[in-house]
Amino acid sequence: MKTDHYNSITDPKSFRKRKKPVKLIVILAIIVLILILSIVGIARWISNNRTQEVEVRVYSVASQVVLRQDLVDYFKINGDVIASNLVNVFPDVVLGRLSSYTVKVGQYVNKNQIIGYIDPSQPGVYFAPNPIRSPISGTIASLPVDIGARVVSSSVLAQIGNLNSLHIEAFVPERLLSRLQLGTNVNIIMPSYPELRVAGTVSEIAPAVDVNSRTVMIRVSIKDIPPQMRSGMFVELNIESNTYENVIVVPERAVITRGGRHYLFIISNTEAEAKTRGFDPMQTKKTATSNVPSLKKQKPKFNLKNMLTNFKNMIINPEIIYKDSAPISGWATLLPVELGFRIDGQVIVTGGELAEHDHIIVSGQSELNNASPVNIITQNEMTKED
Repeated sequence: MKTDHYNSITDPKSFRKRKKPVKLIVILAIIVLILILSIVGIARWISNNRTQEVEVRVYSVASQVVLRQDLVDYFKINGDVIASNLVNVFPDVVLGRLSSYTVKVGQYVNKNQIIGYIDPSQPGVYFAPNPIRSPISGTIASLPVDIGARVVSSSVLAQIGNLNSLHIEAFVPERLLSRLQLGTNVNIIMPSYPELRVAGTVSEIAPAVDVNSRTVMIRVSIKDIPPQMRSGMFVELNIESNTYENVIVVPERAVITRGGRHYLFIISNTEAEAKTRGFDPMQTKKTATSNVPSLKKQKPKFNLKNMLTNFKNMIINPEIIYKDSAPISGWATLLPVELGFRIDGQVIVTGGELAEHDHIIVSGQSELNNASPVNIITQNEMTKED
């Protein structure tokens, strides 16, 4: 038996028979490797010559630079322009008839100057005309009585005053008294000249409340009286009550609300910066879901189909080239913010990561998401006048 075993090993014919399967395996492996390399090369050639352009939507927006400024709270009331030292002129007779005026409205008169005459004659009794004299020097503000009309001792024949010295009288509701004090700044608006703004201050506050109207009379002094302002004019008063100093103010139209929270979009210079600084609600939702502990640990499963699909996507799929539909000025960055006092379309930002000199999006932000590319079509700088 030992001799037979030795002979089978040393026999050349037997050795060649055992060596043939090894050569066959090596040859087949080489052929398979050549086929794989050929397929990969062809696939890469196809991939390099099959590019696909995908158009990326770039959103057109309007932006504004954020600045710190003062925001003023105020309340509105109405008032009347009154001439200072306005005096009513009465007749010196008990009964008579107005004969004539010797002056016109707007004319300047001196003290004791005759401005008209009254005929005190009665049926059967004739008297000389009685002169009407100005009690002060000033301008004729009104001549309310018609010529020939009967007058009595209480009839107002004229109003004379210093029309170059005007003030405003108004009535403030009792509920607003806590927001009123002497020296408060007042912005005066004349509806007949809406583009004109006049500054004033509260100079007098009545000590008592009118029990019928539940109001308090105030007097507003005017700093620089414009030539357009006249006695008797109706005016609107914006009386300042509080000032928020050196705060970040943004337009209310720039604020969006999603899920009960307030957000602002700012513009970042790069997409990476937008993704890093911005708030992505979807990413937050995924993170929260991933933090939920699993009840049962699952082992990864081998999936040949997914493996082949990934290989196809990596090698055979065409290369995608992104084409912009418009120039990109930056990338929208979503920031959560907290809001405070608001007035006249402006609101104070009290919390969040918004900083001075950030470029906020004030128009076109309704369809944006974090890191959306944007094209700035208008850009304004926020000022105190805004």
